Amino acid sequence: MDYLKVKDWEQFQHYKDRNPPWIKLSRDLLRDYNFQCLQDASKLQLMLIWLLASQMDNKIPADEEFIKNQIGVKGKLCLKELIDKGYLIDASGMLADCKQSAMLETETETETYSKEAEKKNIDVADLYTALAEKKKPVRASVPEIELPYITLPDEWKDFCKLEMRWDKEQAYSAFTNFRDYWTSPARGAKNKKKDWFMTFKTTSRSGITKPNANIVPKKKHERVDGMALIMENLYGTR
Repeated sequence: MDYLKVKDWEQFQHYKDRNPPWIKLSRDLLRDYNFQCLQDASKLQLMLIWLLASQMDNKIPADEEFIKNQIGVKGKLCLKELIDKGYLIDASGMLADCKQSAMLETETETETYSKEAEKKNIDVADLYTALAEKKKPVRASVPEIELPYITLPDEWKDFCKLEMRWDKEQAYSAFTNFRDYWTSPARGAKNKKKDWFMTFKTTSRSGITKPNANIVPKKKHERVDGMALIMENLYGTR
């Protein structure tokens, strides 16, 4: 059986018992630069693996499905990152073997393509370029849609208030102008976007989308200083 271990496990132990009810979690972790550099998913998984290690005498079977079931993770485990950062020790070298096998498989595939290219008198450089393109991950394309909002969404309100410094009337005026422009029949087939919020932010920042000129921000009531008012009446100055 191959195992994973938590590095410097002693610092997490609260009792000398093999199966403690809880583990220590030092607040120094908040100042640990390497920990802060981890992905959020990796941070969560690492803390759950610490708990699992406390139940297994720091000998965790190097079986991803087993670990996922034990810590309740449905997505992909980030074991390689945790090992590379030094939080886990791959005592068996299992992950390194898997990586080496994948590299050998890739090299074998490349060699096969190269031999085929030589037979067909194809430029090997062009072949490598095509092979690299083949291995690029395919990203799902986001469809372009018409503006789906008839009123100002909450997220857009926050942008108007916090970044553009528009009050409520200005924000709704700007959105109305934005909506009327993009839903106008004159736009024809050009009235579709993949990310309408980004379009709204970009056009607002550049001054294309803006409130009507006759709508001005309401002034806050000035606080009247009683003593200053008396001084003004007596001496003509504040």
